[in-house]
Amino acid sequence: PIPPFITGLTGISDTMVKDAPKFEEVMSDFMNFIGDAVIVAHNANFDLRFLNHEIGIIHESYRIGNPHLCTVQLSRKLLPNLVNHRLHTVAEYYSIYIKNRHRASDDAFATAKIFEEFLVRLEENGIKDLLSARKFKK
Repeated sequence: PIPPFITGLTGISDTMVKDAPKFEEVMSDFMNFIGDAVIVAHNANFDLRFLNHEIGIIHESYRIGNPHLCTVQLSRKLLPNLVNHRLHTVAEYYSIYIKNRHRASDDAFATAKIFEEFLVRLEENGIKDLLSARKFKK
């Protein structure tokens, strides 16, 4: 079941996902997809907690160990004057249109486009590798 708070935030209801596969049915494909890649996400810690919770139900002691970058944290450092650092606010700053907010593919696409913009800004600040990006403080 989707908690009422999440339904209120995203507009996604239990009815909308009733025919979706269970996480245990897609976990193997998902883990193969991410491999050892760097995970880039908007509010990465939230997403990783959610994923690790679901993984922990299936494999009690396993957690995703991939390195990650959070575009919320990068936004706070690179765009400190924004009114907030929500995905749609950062996307609007870069004129990135999100057709269906709170939908995986559209939010992921917007996050990727934002990250491309951030890569340019990071390089302008002399940041050219993952470790430096994770330590970056403007």
